[in-house]
Amino acid sequence: MQRPKPAAIPMRNYSWMINGVLYHGGGEKLMLALHQYGLDEAYFYNVNATPLGRSSVAGLADSFDVEHFHVIVSADQAETVFEYIFELMQMYKPNVGMMSLQRLLGSTPNVLPEGVQPEPAH
Repeated sequence: MQRPKPAAIPMRNYSWMINGVLYHGGGEKLMLALHQYGLDEAYFYNVNATPLGRSSVAGLADSFDVEHFHVIVSADQAETVFEYIFELMQMYKPNVGMMSLQRLLGSTPNVLPEGVQPEPAH
């Protein structure tokens, strides 16, 4: 018996990803601000790292507050959200962190199944 072919997944090619590293933490503050801004396609995690230009004991990271974040936005939002994060997290100050912006090759829409209601916005 032959299995039915799965339905084609629509691809979108207008998504961008904002990546960043916060040397002194702040991921929770950023996620809350983005949520209030209306963006929920974001996450962060802690990493062991040493900020650029800072020496540490060989084999040990200097700071355990370092956090890496990712935010997915549409092309028309990319620069605005990038600037918002840059200002909010004070990335213009030395040793705060670094950010980059890159176009994603493709993404799929997040569509809820029929009969499932989205959660109300806060």
